[in-house]
Amino acid sequence: MNESIYLGGWEVDFNDSEELKNFIIQHRLSKDDFDTFTTIQSGLEIKTENGKIIEILNQLGNEKVSGPLDIPIPESEPHRLFWLRPSASGRHQLGGGMPNELKFSTNDSFAPIYLGHIDCKDSHFSWLGINKLHLFYPLDFYFEPTFVDYTNELNPELLSDGRKLEFRPKKQLSSLTFEATCNVTTEEVENEYDPIHQCGVPLWYQYPELPKCPKTGELMKFVCSISSTKRISVLKKGMLGMKKTDDILQFGDMGNLYVFFNPNSKIAYMTTQ
Repeated sequence: MNESIYLGGWEVDFNDSEELKNFIIQHRLSKDDFDTFTTIQSGLEIKTENGKIIEILNQLGNEKVSGPLDIPIPESEPHRLFWLRPSASGRHQLGGGMPNELKFSTNDSFAPIYLGHIDCKDSHFSWLGINKLHLFYPLDFYFEPTFVDYTNELNPELLSDGRKLEFRPKKQLSSLTFEATCNVTTEEVENEYDPIHQCGVPLWYQYPELPKCPKTGELMKFVCSISSTKRISVLKKGMLGMKKTDDILQFGDMGNLYVFFNPNSKIAYMTTQ
């Protein structure tokens, strides 16, 4: 039986069977979503015959980059490619004030800002198994990959050694609500100045990361990426309340925050590129 497996992304070590297996699990797409993904970045088509990898083609261009390979093909299902797009009636939010009932335990070296939340009652994110995924991460040029434990989702805790303390951000972001949708235009996907935020499979700008849960050892599942955007400003307290600054929601040099989650351990992984 002949079958093609379609992967969003192209950087993988074909000689590392474990890396290739995890890349397939994390980046697999349907043919339709693969066609959409490859309008933005290259992808891989793995051609198989009777359960064996015959060749791997780099798309677009149909260039053979590897194969045949004597590597077991992991059981996997295609991920659905979708986006978070600004919408006045959206259930997901970037920015806004940190809810009073929410606490965040961290250490002295990790001083994040409250980034907003993903509403996991939305069917796109129900697999997380919590009500809301509240996101915390530093802005500007903080690049440390970070694990956060959401066992108590109203008191998430930085996974690190040493003494923890409760953190309340001194600044906050202006807010914008988003809807999860598969129906976007090519212009929306390619608009770097007013970005929508990709979900389903990650689109990497540096070498892909395949994080594993530090508690279970399981490959973590991709939640979403959040792009730097000028539409969301950093606010600080002023005489008459919160005041807009010249700073914006920015990760590194207008980079992206990538969010992963393990529903079994309730641990999230966050990194920037």
